[in-house]
Amino acid sequence: AEPAAVEGANPMGAVIAAACVGLLAGLVGPQRAAAVDSPFPSINPQALRFLLERPSYMQGLDAANAAIRPGQIDFVTRQRIEALQLPTALEELKAQEKLFNAAPSKADRLEKNHEQMKEWAKLTEINM
Repeated sequence: AEPAAVEGANPMGAVIAAACVGLLAGLVGPQRAAAVDSPFPSINPQALRFLLERPSYMQGLDAANAAIRPGQIDFVTRQRIEALQLPTALEELKAQEKLFNAAPSKADRLEKNHEQMKEWAKLTEINM
């Protein structure tokens, strides 16, 4: 037995209603998600966040993502190691920025290359 079609019902009405519900969910959903404090580090090193305590699901031998054998490192231990290495990494970053700032500008490099090309042009002149 086939379901009886309702007289006067417009199937486009259901499609439009579904589209409106989807649009409403799309507009409301990201705002709610953006209000949650993100565990991921941002680009700014001062705003780095590390999870230095093991969550409850990582407690015990049957825990997911937990280190259960000697020599294994779970993500919390790895983040602790990275947190200890952060001051050294920031010093390396400052040293690298000094090198980049001390490098000659593009105009200086182009001028130097242009002069070198002129010298090479003088050396490779062929007289016939």
